[in-house]
Amino acid sequence: MYLRASDNPVSIILDGSTSTDVVHYLVVLFQTLESNRLIVYFYRLIKLGVQETARAQLAALLEAFTEDGLMEYLVKKINRIWLRRSVSELGQRQCTAQNYE
Repeated sequence: MYLRASDNPVSIILDGSTSTDVVHYLVVLFQTLESNRLIVYFYRLIKLGVQETARAQLAALLEAFTEDGLMEYLVKKINRIWLRRSVSELGQRQCTAQNYE
């Protein structure tokens, strides 16, 4: 997957949909930058069944990320972004990666 090889920021876009037979789905897209252009990739259409709660959506999303081996990558990406922002916000304070693990 291109996103794993890139160090560009990634956003996750989620949208819910319901079929005519009342089966709920979660549409998952990734948004990133390539050559200073905003690009959106379709990731997955996840069948939720009859549950459409936020909890059911999150559980299905995390399960999909785990199945596809993306969980570790996304956690590292989120931690890197959070760490960069935290370091810049801390200003002169000393900061090590150990503080944020």
